[in-house]
Order: sequence, then structure tokens, then C-alpha cells
Amino acid sequence: MAQPRPSELPDDVFNKYLEEAMKSKDSKLSLSDQEQQNLTNAMKKPEFTKLLKEYMDEISDPKNRAEQEAYLQQLERENKVPQHVRLIHPKAAFCVKVKRRDSPDAPEGKLFINICTAEEIGRPEPTRSEKGVHWSLPYSLGPMRHELDRSREAHPTFDFALNPDTCRRCKDARFQKMVIDTALDAVESRVKEVLKDNVKLVRGSARVLKGVPCI
Repeated sequence: MAQPRPSELPDDVFNKYLEEAMKSKDSKLSLSDQEQQNLTNAMKKPEFTKLLKEYMDEISDPKNRAEQEAYLQQLERENKVPQHVRLIHPKAAFCVKVKRRDSPDAPEGKLFINICTAEEIGRPEPTRSEKGVHWSLPYSLGPMRHELDRSREAHPTFDFALNPDTCRRCKDARFQKMVIDTALDAVESRVKEVLKDNVKLVRGSARVLKGVPCI
């Protein structure tokens, strides 16, 4: 089942989610007490809630990704990217599909992880010990977004970027499993931060989609 868009949620449910995000200690919203109060007061006005829903629909719509990427490329060409920001352009390698549970009683949903490569990411580093070889796998995890599957249903999707050498080593099944497990750990942690729910990934369901480099 596709997750509802913000505009499809009743006003009281939408506002409740927003209030919980503001109160959460792990929230990414950086608002002062006065700003939170102002936003809470504005949420009492139906016309404000409607505009906010429409804005959130727009920024989460997969169709806007091409425009966003084109804008970032323009900033790079014009040297307008802030000095402390480094943009990378990952290349698709393979896509992992995994089932998720948003709550113990909820039906299973889907989540996709696009395993990508980027030269800017550090190379894998082995450490040998008496117990064997342990690998350090540098990676970069992109923000959560929603993409459409073959049924035209939207599901949470992440880009998980690694050094090209790391992906080349995925020809070995054991190494690929280690990469996928690392991606699942990172994504599960990020999903909990974003959704503020006890989301669980069904690890045993994770599989590489054949012939699908990314979605």
C-alpha cells in the first residue's frame, strides 16, 4: 500500500505529526520556543495547513528530482555551492528491496536502497586479526525520499554510496552480504530518525533486484 501524501492526511493527523516532530529531542527542526509557538498558532488556521501540505507534497514528489538535480548542477557550474558543501554524483550499481514494518500490527511495506558508487567515498580498508579480516566500509547515505515501483506505488527510498572498489568486491557473495547488512543498519537508523517510529526492516527479505540498477 502506498503511503499517503501530506495533502491526503486529515488536518488533525497532519498537525499531530508536525507537533510530535517539533517536540522530539531527535528532531531535525531547529526552532526556538517562540518559533514553535508561532507555528503551532498558525496550524490552527486551515488555510495555513493547506499551504503547508501542498508545499510538502511538492518537495517530496519524485517528478521534481530532475529539476532539483539540474539546479544543483547549475550552482556547481556557477561556483555558487557553499565552500563547506561538497556535492557528489553517484552512479547506480544495484538495487536492494527489503520489507519493512512500521509497527508490530502494521502490514508489511517495501523499502528500496540504491547501492551507488562515487569516487569521493573512501576505499574499503581491511584489518587482520586472529579472528579473521574485518572491513571498514566508508559510505554516504542520502536523505529519504519516495520513489514509484512497477505498480506505481510510492515507497521510501535511499541512495547508499560507496567507493567503486567496494562495489567491485561485491562479486564475492559474502562481501556483498556484508555491504547490504551495512546499508540496512544505516537505513534503519535513519528511518527511525525521520519517521520517529519503531520501524523495523525484515532483514531476511532483503534481495538484490535483477536488472534494476536503481529506482
